[in-house]
Amino acid sequence: MKAALISFVLLPLLLLALTSIAVGFQTLYALAASVVGELLGLFLYATYKQVKVVSILSGKASGSVMYVGTAAPRNIVKGLLELAAFGMLIGLFVLVGHRAYTRARSA
Repeated sequence: MKAALISFVLLPLLLLALTSIAVGFQTLYALAASVVGELLGLFLYATYKQVKVVSILSGKASGSVMYVGTAAPRNIVKGLLELAAFGMLIGLFVLVGHRAYTRARSA
């Protein structure tokens, strides 16, 4: 659970913060950084899960492994698009929050 939170929420926010430091809160850059962060989080999480499975199967860690099968290419593309939309949603929340902050600060 903690690994998923880091991969799917904190990594996009980190990339958003780094992008906003470099170029400011420009809409296109912020949304792109959030989507890229989300997709990088997916690959980071998949790598983490694979390492955990290997350590369980080799006997270095205790636990059980459940095989869920492989997804069809259509489902993989659908999942990537859903994660990209989730990343864009995170970016939109950050942009709305920043806009509300700047309006409240200037008022």
